[in-house]
Amino acid sequence: MDYSPQIPPNNPAELPAWIAAELKRLKESLDAPQESLTLQVTHVAPVRVKDGDIYEADGTNWDPGTGAGTYIRRAGAWVKLG
Repeated sequence: MDYSPQIPPNNPAELPAWIAAELKRLKESLDAPQESLTLQVTHVAPVRVKDGDIYEADGTNWDPGTGAGTYIRRAGAWVKLG
């Protein structure tokens, strides 16, 4: 994501237009394709999970299946990717 907020205007009358423009810029940044995704290594089982969640397990403190790696939640179970 390539977004940095702009400095808000000093004039309160300009604030609504500035907010609308910032929200548009933020949406465009969030919608833009990303080259990569970095997952933080998880050392404990997540508390709230739903199908489609993806985690990087350390494989020692939290081993959802077959050791360290990237897992996705499918049909109520963890499936190792790759």
